Amino acid sequence: MKQKIAISLLALTLCISTVVPVWAASGSTDRSVCGNQWYNFTPQKRGGSYNTKEAVRAIQVIMSGIDTHLYEEVMNCGGFDGSFGPGIESAVRNCQITIFKNDPSQWDGKVGPNTWRQFYRSISGPVSGVYSGYYSYQPSYKTGISSYHIRQRVSNASWSVNVPSQGWTTFEWP
Repeated sequence: MKQKIAISLLALTLCISTVVPVWAASGSTDRSVCGNQWYNFTPQKRGGSYNTKEAVRAIQVIMSGIDTHLYEEVMNCGGFDGSFGPGIESAVRNCQITIFKNDPSQWDGKVGPNTWRQFYRSISGPVSGVYSGYYSYQPSYKTGISSYHIRQRVSNASWSVNVPSQGWTTFEWP
């Protein structure tokens, strides 16, 4: 009996030592690792050929949490519709003026690497351990919408945002 327990423990140890490095590489709570993931997200811009409705929807939700006037701007040009038109381009530019106060070179209305990274810095988290396979994040500010949350799936490190009245939508895979 003791031999069976010892063999089972050895097998479990080998299994954990194989799985944990894979898990650690796919999902991480380290803020610098996650920030680098966001820096490498697909750029989004008006008329961009790589735009996705999901990523634009995430941008709309994140901006809405940064400042009340940005929330109103997003609502005035279609809400969380996933469309990157002239109104969202203007809202992104105004957001960039807020988050890059002293760097006008960043005020281009496009969501590229630096803007994605600043969006990540605008959230706090993870706020708890793993829950239902996700790390959860929340905005570090209190404006616009209160049900806004971001989560990262542990198994594949994909990112999702909770779009008000639409539910969860996955917007990026590292």
